[in-house]
Amino acid sequence: VLHGACAVYVVALAGISYALSQAVAGTRFGLPLMWLYCCGTLFAARQLEGLPFRSISPALAFLDSHRGMLRWHIHYNLLILRMLSFACDLHWARHGGRQAGHRAALPAPDSPPRLAPHADPHNLQGSKARVAQSLPLHCYHLPAFLAYVFYPPLYIAGPIITFNSFVAQLASPPQLKVKQVEQWG
Repeated sequence: VLHGACAVYVVALAGISYALSQAVAGTRFGLPLMWLYCCGTLFAARQLEGLPFRSISPALAFLDSHRGMLRWHIHYNLLILRMLSFACDLHWARHGGRQAGHRAALPAPDSPPRLAPHADPHNLQGSKARVAQSLPLHCYHLPAFLAYVFYPPLYIAGPIITFNSFVAQLASPPQLKVKQVEQWG
């Protein structure tokens, strides 16, 4: 309903992003390739005004009258941020983790391999720990990716949280005290 027939575009672009992330994460050019894909598709979607179906084939022109309530190419920028977060978190998990928000340095070719400081998503306490620590590689799967990029409240209006934080919160929702909630008031 949100994007009508154009939901095909959104699901296809997210699916390609997932496949590309899985293929290139942890490689030397993994993150630049993901940025290139995301920025390239965003630019193309904006330039083509959401790619009307009639521009693909005149036989598909009837689908242009079923474009949904939201223009998909306008909300695609928030989707891109989540796709990039997934790609970055997966890249850093395969690459040995990150510390204090920075990408881990490449080990010297003659040094022994370093294992990523993978965290158990059930035991991460605090938002900084959820963001800074890599999850086990088995957590970076398609259902978790789809839940993350299409979670309705985040999909429509944000905010952007990292994939690691999202999965950790699904595994163990934070317990907020009344005083903490009142501060947001």
